[in-house]
Amino acid sequence: MLLKYIQRFCQVRNTIPRISPAADIMAFSEGVTNKQLVGKLEMHNVETVAKLLALATKCAREAESASRPLVGFGELNDTTIKELIILLSI
Repeated sequence: MLLKYIQRFCQVRNTIPRISPAADIMAFSEGVTNKQLVGKLEMHNVETVAKLLALATKCAREAESASRPLVGFGELNDTTIKELIILLSI
């Protein structure tokens, strides 16, 4: 759900010419409903859109992986291996 919000936000944002980073960050923060991300945004001083999107994507992946059932070793494929590597590197 959060990944879809990030995608949609970026699509809409790209249609607005000359939008300032502060306006981007404020608009994103006002629209997000993920409690974990809201808490992280309050704790971190996000000053660039790149940092905002990196933090949001990290939270989205964490939320997505937490909602998935664990897989056995026989069920690993390239996608789940990449996800495990990402999770272990956090």
